[in-house]
Amino acid sequence: MTALNAKAAILFHRSAQLAGQWMPNMQTREFHSYTAAFQSINRLIETFRNTLPSLYHLDPKHPSTRTLLLVHALTDAATIKLHINFSYADSSSKQHCLAAARNMFTFGGLNIPDIGYINPIMGTLWVAACHVFIDEISRVRSLSNSWPPNTEGSDDELVDTLRSGIAALSAMSEESSFNKDQLTKIQEAFSTI
Repeated sequence: MTALNAKAAILFHRSAQLAGQWMPNMQTREFHSYTAAFQSINRLIETFRNTLPSLYHLDPKHPSTRTLLLVHALTDAATIKLHINFSYADSSSKQHCLAAARNMFTFGGLNIPDIGYINPIMGTLWVAACHVFIDEISRVRSLSNSWPPNTEGSDDELVDTLRSGIAALSAMSEESSFNKDQLTKIQEAFSTI
């Protein structure tokens, strides 16, 4: 579990670092270098994700379950960090972000209150997933009057999943003033769409 946790954290760090290097007006050589690094990290994330044990049917009270939940969340957050810069213009990147955010809020079928203590970094990871849903709900609602009708995602499904994430973040905010502040920002952003 410790090795999986370290690998997931490294993937998250590498994704965030590469995402921070993105500039829309890169020179050709920089763009090709960035693209190669992007594809490499994306493959590493997907390969790693495919090796992870499933969260389904685990004992929520077992200490390794908490670690594995964090490993899955870090891996999903790495996907979001890597693709978020392109999610507005590229439907593949948007789908990667939405799938990763959904994964984070299904919790592998686990009931979060049953788990007990959760690493506080989960609040930060869930905030990233909340922003993916807030952006997508806003986009879907802005297209609701468009022609042809939008068929990409249900507003209700997006809102329900976001509410699930907000509920988890709310439960965590009782123990962390930082997470409480993050929850307030998410609730404010959600109320404006």
